[in-house]
Amino acid sequence: MDLLDVPLRNPEPVSFNEPIRKYIEEVHENAAAYAADIAELQLARDLLTSQGGVHNYKAYAKLLLGAMKKLPPDIGINFTWHSSIGHSQAPVRYSSLQFELCNVVYNIAALYTHVLPDSHAPLTADELKFMAQSLQLGVGLFEYTATLISKLPFVPPLELDVYTLNTLVALCKAQAQECFWRRAALDKMKSSSISRLAIQVSLYYTEAIAAAQKSCVIPADWIHHLTVKKSHFAVAAYYRQALAHLEKSQYGAEVAYLKKAVELSKEGSISAKYTSQPVSDAFAGLLAKVQSDLISAERDNDMIYLQQEPTSIGLIEPANMTVSRLPDDLFVDSTTMRHEPLFKSLLPFAARRAILIYKDRATTLVEAKVLAAYSNLKADIVGFLAKLELPGSLEAIEKPLGVPRSILTQSNEVRGSGGIEMITRALNDVTEQAKMCNSIVDELLQRIDAKQTASLSSGPSSSAVMNKVEESESALASLRDEVVAYKDTLSTAAEQDDIIQRRISHHGPLISILGQTEDIIATTIPNAQVLLLDDNLKKAIFDLRSVLSELYSESAQWDKRIQQIKVRLEMDSVEDDIRKEMRDFEEINDSVSLTAERFEPVIQDRLLRQYDSDLNMLSESRKRVNDLFKEVEKANQIFQNSRARDQWSIRRSEIIQKLNEAYAEYNRLKGFIEQTRNFYNNASNHVNILARKVKAFVKSLEIEFAEMSIINEDRANENEGEDLSGIISPQPRAAQGKIWTADQSITFQE
Repeated sequence: MDLLDVPLRNPEPVSFNEPIRKYIEEVHENAAAYAADIAELQLARDLLTSQGGVHNYKAYAKLLLGAMKKLPPDIGINFTWHSSIGHSQAPVRYSSLQFELCNVVYNIAALYTHVLPDSHAPLTADELKFMAQSLQLGVGLFEYTATLISKLPFVPPLELDVYTLNTLVALCKAQAQECFWRRAALDKMKSSSISRLAIQVSLYYTEAIAAAQKSCVIPADWIHHLTVKKSHFAVAAYYRQALAHLEKSQYGAEVAYLKKAVELSKEGSISAKYTSQPVSDAFAGLLAKVQSDLISAERDNDMIYLQQEPTSIGLIEPANMTVSRLPDDLFVDSTTMRHEPLFKSLLPFAARRAILIYKDRATTLVEAKVLAAYSNLKADIVGFLAKLELPGSLEAIEKPLGVPRSILTQSNEVRGSGGIEMITRALNDVTEQAKMCNSIVDELLQRIDAKQTASLSSGPSSSAVMNKVEESESALASLRDEVVAYKDTLSTAAEQDDIIQRRISHHGPLISILGQTEDIIATTIPNAQVLLLDDNLKKAIFDLRSVLSELYSESAQWDKRIQQIKVRLEMDSVEDDIRKEMRDFEEINDSVSLTAERFEPVIQDRLLRQYDSDLNMLSESRKRVNDLFKEVEKANQIFQNSRARDQWSIRRSEIIQKLNEAYAEYNRLKGFIEQTRNFYNNASNHVNILARKVKAFVKSLEIEFAEMSIINEDRANENEGEDLSGIISPQPRAAQGKIWTADQSITFQE
């Protein structure tokens, strides 16, 4: 038998120690406690490069999967694997545990294709059974590899794309079915049964050819091998049908099936010159036997039996014996791999993600629904009082000369926090950050556009190469859309920055005055006439000041409450709840794939327990403020009706009111600046992540385009008629004495 061994992908050595220790320390665990686990994982990985073998690969796969349950996918280790099929041996490198697992499962599948015994003795029934079982495991493992590849967050390398993996799946099916066919011939089953087995072999090779022609990396000599095998077993199937009709003395049908067998040999005859000698010899021997029998059958029928040949012959019904299997020692079921527990007391990465999700949601809830709501309430108070010209009109009467005490308090606070100069410097800083972020994003778009242009300008390609180019261009376009979307986010942020700049320009002069000394502020506020206050006005002032004090007191309580909520948010963690849920989960089922979504009920329950009371208090505060607004309006109306108005008191009231509003605007600007600074700090991190993502993707494309350039050149040479008979790599393994030649019996015995 002549079977193709799928070559292994070759791994480069890696070190787990530092990246894993660093991650464990980042999540506030003692890395030294896990030294033995790290060493066990490292030893298993080292055995892949030093020894290999299916046992070592399986052992490492189970340890790796156990580690993946506890560690983030991007642990900071660059896993490098070299291609084994195709025109390039260029390394492919990704910082991804998922990518590592894909390669490991791929190699286990490939090892199951290395089934031919080293002995050159004829294959026994037990050997054929073992080979068929191994190749069926190869089918299942290559299919599982494709499933893993489909879940990668990046475009896979050419050798692991869907077309290449589909080729390998169909190849394993064909070769497993070939073992069943060989076993049937060895057991001298009926020719009709052997025929049905053979036609299924041919159909599987047809599937492999269809997938291989869409792949960019399956070499031409492999396709020729598949083509010869497809023709070989189509010829064998119809030859066996001819024998079945001969056994029934249906000589006319025998001739028809022999003619069909010869007809089906044409495609294989063309490819035979480009494949290995054992494969071409086996095909030539079969074809010679069929042609010889056809000559004899036609002569005997014309001279002796005189049976009419049927005008048409039916299709042979295939008999499939091959199924997809997975090794029991590596899989729990068709979707779940077994794993060896590592880092047992370390929270799984999914649980860590759930903790981060909780923190993000808690922060969003507090900032958007609590802190922002209190900020809006404060803004409502400022707007409400400004509409009533309070407290300026009241302070102008209470203190007609000099600077009111409230203004002095506000002035001290503005000076102490840096004043308008601090606001301006902070805005300049975030403007520089914004420029840097936009510059990086623009550079990323230029790199992507340049790569798209290079892709579109590539020369004529085969359909397989064009399929891969289209996939890469689609992925590149998606990446570009992601960068453009973030550029739009930065543009929206820039519009908000402009609004802040305009507010600074508008309110800056008055905020600047507030930041001065009392003497300078006094020159800005005109004095009013000192008047004797009658009892009605005194009472109106007292009543208005009292209700304003209640309003200010309510607002001051919010400040304390907000500070308490911030401290509670800073200390808040769902980790204890998650750990309890993990203990319950592991008692029920340890093998189910764990995701952060599994902890959704825990997250929702804690959010409700932690912050529901804050939302209730906010609702009560909103109602209390609305009631106080009504009281202030009533007291202010009485005050306005009781006060005497003159030009100086009106002017003094206006200036005091504007300074009060400038103070409120100063606090708003500080909040805006802090939000803007936080946004651009996060933006800097995000664009750097995007930059690494684009760099890695573009680099992978460059490798792909280099490989595809070689493919184009090789296939162009083939189209020009270049002799490829000497270019056969890798060759299928052949065992002497297992080739069906013309001098063998019609029962295909070896």
